[in-house]
Amino acid sequence: MRRKVVYIALPLTAILLFCSILFLEIRSSKMAHAQSFALFSTPTSTPSGNGGGVDWGNPIIIGALIALVGGLATAGVYIYQTHRNTKIEREKLELEREKLETQEVSLSIINAALMFPRRDTDTTHGVTCASKR
Repeated sequence: MRRKVVYIALPLTAILLFCSILFLEIRSSKMAHAQSFALFSTPTSTPSGNGGGVDWGNPIIIGALIALVGGLATAGVYIYQTHRNTKIEREKLELEREKLETQEVSLSIINAALMFPRRDTDTTHGVTCASKR
């Protein structure tokens, strides 16, 4: 159960981290845009930059993307492993059930043989009754 919580929390944390860094980056670029506009208050000047978009070359954004991909990969591996382990356990249980059924049949045959010995053999000499006559 604890492992399940970790595998669910990790991708959610990565997504939250990515979104918060993206939000902060957009917010800081808009603030920088506003500050540069305030410094050059002439009507003919245009602010340089990407117009308040996301700077995809920023190492923080790249790190957040890597964390997001890692979190999603972890979630995918967890889901795959869970399904695989469930399938393997189901197969083990089926094999165990078949083994027990085989043992029960064998035991019932042995018990029947012990309870009702064959009447056509002489158990003392190993000779069949038909050959004595």
